[in-house]
Amino acid sequence: MLRYLTSGLLTLCLTSASAENPPGQSVNPERPSPKEALEWMVLKEINSAYFTRDEPMERSALVEQVPLGVIKEVDISHDGIVDWLVDYTNSGLTYCGTGGCLRTLYVSAPDNRYVKAFDDQSEDFVIRQRGTETVIDMTVHPVMCSPVKNDCAYSFAWDSRLERLVERPNARGEALLSSDFALLASPEEDEPRPPEVAPESLKSQWRKTAVACPSYATEGAFEVRHAKVLSIPDLDGDDVRDWSYEPTTGCTPEGGMAGDIGNFLIYLSRGDADVELAFTSERGEHPVYDIATSPALLISNPDCGYDVACRNQPLRWDAATKEFVPNDR
Repeated sequence: MLRYLTSGLLTLCLTSASAENPPGQSVNPERPSPKEALEWMVLKEINSAYFTRDEPMERSALVEQVPLGVIKEVDISHDGIVDWLVDYTNSGLTYCGTGGCLRTLYVSAPDNRYVKAFDDQSEDFVIRQRGTETVIDMTVHPVMCSPVKNDCAYSFAWDSRLERLVERPNARGEALLSSDFALLASPEEDEPRPPEVAPESLKSQWRKTAVACPSYATEGAFEVRHAKVLSIPDLDGDDVRDWSYEPTTGCTPEGGMAGDIGNFLIYLSRGDADVELAFTSERGEHPVYDIATSPALLISNPDCGYDVACRNQPLRWDAATKEFVPNDR
């Protein structure tokens, strides 16, 4: 899904409040507090939304105060430092659409850092306690639907060790996830490059397999297509997240349909950032993960979806044979 923020300001100017400084006050007097930084960011977006250098006199009156409810204090990491949710629903900006409104979540981390944990449109974004864990329940655009229902409900919790959101069964207890969940759980993974934490071997493979395709929208132009490298739930029980790799399907003939389904590969994490190829799907299949158990189960899902005629056999990792086998064995 599209990203609407136009600046990486928070990387440079967000600092967390220390025990001596109440939330909202600056730790360094020469730098703004987290709230001040967010206010500056939102006001910049509002005031520049309809401004053009060609007609600078046509802009609307300067907005000097962030609309009520756009910047919210939340508690995701439970480290005693305020986390921040920027909810653009009532911002006056055109950051809303069929998938809901843009919401950006910044979670506090060690060393006076904030991590951008979520940055996408959602219809709902509810933070609640479920058992002993704080979870975020959200519904998103239909293109991000899980294989189970069409209302596209997802749930996530914060993992302070990984410094990212991790998937949970949704509010109804449904635990099947398509690969699109990864684009929600980590904003970095929606970029046209592998996440920084991806193994170097997968990054190298991603670079080498890029394909330059003619752009039929612009005469003489080209667009570069890349494989997808995504972090996925632990599949082999070593408590380390694994990886999926979806090769590019190549160039689309002029007038042809884009987005043809190719195949996918599953790589299991091994020590020292290395990975092991563990599964290669048939062409026309896509990965689905069942997170009802730990480790998660893999389903190589045919393009026909979850119709009863489809072959949807859950697979588990067998350490003895070093392969994925049917879960009923």
